[in-house]
Amino acid sequence: MTPEEFAKYEAEQTSVIDIADYTIDNEAMEVIIDKMKTKDWSCDECGWESKDKALVPKFCAKYGLPFDNSKLT
Repeated sequence: MTPEEFAKYEAEQTSVIDIADYTIDNEAMEVIIDKMKTKDWSCDECGWESKDKALVPKFCAKYGLPFDNSKLT
């Protein structure tokens, strides 16, 4: 694809997202928040667990390793 063809393609693909087209299911969000509050957060590598289940830890308190989705069980 030439740069000109790509520019034409890109111009045709431009769309505007209108926030009014989307709704948020507050009930579903509450369920997700409740599950997050009761989830048993622990480090995958050392097993450290947060004592406060309502707060999602950003790092392991024992080793300082940052949590990401692969380190949370």
